[in-house]
Parts: sequence; structure tokens; C-alpha cells
Amino acid sequence: MLLQHKNAVIYGGGGAIGGAVARGFTREGAKVFLAGRTLASLEEVARDIAAAGGMAETAEVDALDGKAVDRHAEAVAAKAGGIDIALNAVGIPHVQGPPFTELSFEGAEPSLDEFPREELLALFPEGEYEFEGRTAGGEALGGKGTLTHAVPAPPDISAQVGANDMLAISWAPVTEPAEGFEGPIDVAGYQVIVGPFQVTLPASSTNVTVPPQFVASLGAGQHAFEVLAIDASGNQTIAEGSFETQ
Repeated sequence: MLLQHKNAVIYGGGGAIGGAVARGFTREGAKVFLAGRTLASLEEVARDIAAAGGMAETAEVDALDGKAVDRHAEAVAAKAGGIDIALNAVGIPHVQGPPFTELSFEGAEPSLDEFPREELLALFPEGEYEFEGRTAGGEALGGKGTLTHAVPAPPDISAQVGANDMLAISWAPVTEPAEGFEGPIDVAGYQVIVGPFQVTLPASSTNVTVPPQFVASLGAGQHAFEVLAIDASGNQTIAEGSFETQ
């Protein structure tokens, strides 16, 4: 059996997906720990598993409560000797609205003229942060994240349109932090955006050729593009440029 003597925690284990995965795991020899907000549905899955000769335990846990998840995981690890697999099969309610590609959060960011960089960095020193919030459907959520001040400098970019709508976008490797920030930085990659065309490239890349079919579809005129330098920490800086098509 592929999962013999393995311990698997499944959040949302009482749902259709979580339950199906749990049954599959136990068929392969795993012991499953089913967690979710509705104990009755968890116990129904556990009974099915037991009837088939498998092992399952249940616990009422809100998977969107980070502290509750931590407590449950610690309890399972202490009892079972460790956790080999953790799966989140929780359904997330959401409210339909504008397409995700049309949402923008940049306009909500204060400019450094209104909020000096030194004050901003002092308010949010480097380190690990816990965050909490609620979804649009009112469900609580939380988690942890690490904040660093390793912000890369914006890349030095250029664009050239050649024959047959060949658009070449180039940039110099980013090795220094942005003005006002301290290094070191570790650029993990670059992202190039030309309207709906987006591509993410490794740190060794310094240019990309945009498909001529896409360039031709833009029509004549001035067009904007962006190149993002992405640090290994997740911090990123955007450089904006433009090119002209005939």
C-alpha cells in the first residue's frame, strides 16, 4: 500500500471532495484525521471508512481559524507521532462581482509623499506577522507571513518593435535594493506584462520576445508595458515603459 503507516489530516473531510480523498487515503493504508465545522458529516465519512476496514478520527475545527488549526495539528502530531499529509478541502464561499483581472488595489496605497518611507518601515519592522480577517461571505480567516524590507530596485527596461510586429523587451539584471531600502536582495525572477499578455521568467532572463500575433492585435498607437523584479521574499518592484506600433 502506498500510504501504509502514514498519518493524513484532511480539513473539510466531511465534504464531497474531502470525504472522497479520505476514503482513498485509507484504502492505501493511511490513518486519517478528519476535521471540519460539521461534526455529523465528518462522523458519517468516518463510519464509512471504519466499515471498509480503515482508521479515521474526527474533530470539530474551523479551518479558517489559524489558531484552531495550529492547536488541532499539534494535538494530532502528539497523538500519532507526526503528520505526513495535510490537505485543505474546505469550500470557500464567495460573492460574484467584477472579474478578478479588473480588480485593482494599487489606488488604495498611500503615496510616500503622504506617508514617508521611514515612518512606514518603522511601523512594520521585519519579522513574522499573524493576520486575521473575514471573507466577503463573513467567514473568519487567518494566517502567518514573514515581512522583509528586501525590496529590489526597478529594472532598467527598453522595448523595440521590429519587422513583422516582433516586439523585444529587455532589462538589465537587478542586483541592488530600491532607493531608501537596504539589501541584500535575491531576485528570484521577472514578470513581463503587456496588457493581457503576461509571462514570468527566471532570474537569469534579461529579455523576452512577445508573440507577433499578439502585438498585431494591439493595433497602431502607443502601448504600455511593465517589467517586475521579484525578490525571493515576495517583494517586487515595477518598472513601466511604452512602445509604439504602426
